[in-house]
Amino acid sequence: MASSFRSVSTRYRSGRRVGGARHDPYKLDGKRAGRACCSRCGAVYHSGRWSWRERPRDAITVECPACRRIHDRYPAGVLRLEGDFGPRRDELAGLVRNVEEREKSQHPLERLMSIRTERGVLVIETTGMHLARRIADAIRRTFHREAELQFQQGEDFVRVLWRAG
Repeated sequence: MASSFRSVSTRYRSGRRVGGARHDPYKLDGKRAGRACCSRCGAVYHSGRWSWRERPRDAITVECPACRRIHDRYPAGVLRLEGDFGPRRDELAGLVRNVEEREKSQHPLERLMSIRTERGVLVIETTGMHLARRIADAIRRTFHREAELQFQQGEDFVRVLWRAG
């Protein structure tokens, strides 16, 4: 394990950051004045938050942080699922998509970027740390195995490693 990563169990304090101050080049430094609407996905920025609502007439057009991450291929969360899932592979894919749908409905910046297989390992990339952590929790509850979470000190990024039994 690289020295810049700190291994953390899945027993984290809800709603708390791990690793102190963090830097995310995709988040605004402060609250944007006025309203904005993402030109790609249609998410609306209002009162310091992104949400799914009808586009206000006075909204300016911008690109939301999630769409910028997807365009730049710069994930905030990477899950690596190792092992033989056998007949439960489709169940696993459905679980990941269901977690994303629930999270995205409340938090437009938490989305799946990609799901792919690399040398027998299922790799899932997300636009947000919280979605990656919630997917890891759902997999733990379903398959009854803990995941290893690694938060990089000072960055808005999480790496999750999960091994099937």
